[in-house]
Amino acid sequence: MSAESDKINFKLFQFERVLNQQPEFKSISLLGKLRGDPTDAKCIANLSKTEFQLEHVEKLGKGKQNDTIEEYFHNDLYRKYWLKFGGAQSDMNKVQCNLMYPASEFLINKYSR
Repeated sequence: MSAESDKINFKLFQFERVLNQQPEFKSISLLGKLRGDPTDAKCIANLSKTEFQLEHVEKLGKGKQNDTIEEYFHNDLYRKYWLKFGGAQSDMNKVQCNLMYPASEFLINKYSR
């Protein structure tokens, strides 16, 4: 890996538009640029939520202080909650990011709707 490519990371990504969104897979493809890039090349970021790991699921409901539970709906049968386990550092909250740079028109078309 070259020293120049070592400088490429998601912290430099600047959002332009959504290329594709797949709620059933909990993923989204974004088009953008990298801040400070003199070439003005496009960049694609594919974001997807990671799958549940059994060792994390077994920890649910253990009453950790940094877990938050917010009910947003209920009726006679159902209750729905927003759950945040372990705060921002929790493995339950991880999102995988695949960054493609520079993104050719072929890749932009491939990851578009």
